[in-house]
Amino acid sequence: MIKQVDQYGYFEYPEYDESLFYPKDKVVIDGKDYKLSDYSFLKGPGYIRLEEKEKNRKRKGFLDNVTKFFSSDETPQINTKLDSDVIFALLDHYMNLRWDN
Repeated sequence: MIKQVDQYGYFEYPEYDESLFYPKDKVVIDGKDYKLSDYSFLKGPGYIRLEEKEKNRKRKGFLDNVTKFFSSDETPQINTKLDSDVIFALLDHYMNLRWDN
């Protein structure tokens, strides 16, 4: 994965999940960008959930917020069940994301 960052500027984890991690910038899940500055990364049992930060919700218009509330879009998540120690070490090193145990 380190070679992947050096060569392409991102790393994938896990490979079947189609999640791309661009160090200190963003995560791409199923083709959609989630900027580190715009989302909170919340650790749960076996996953990390991405939640839009309050400042971004306020910037968007009322109609955007209502549409999002009623849409069927699921909250984006990153599966951490596979090699969890590896993904957390990578997120700490490349993305400055860490959680208390």
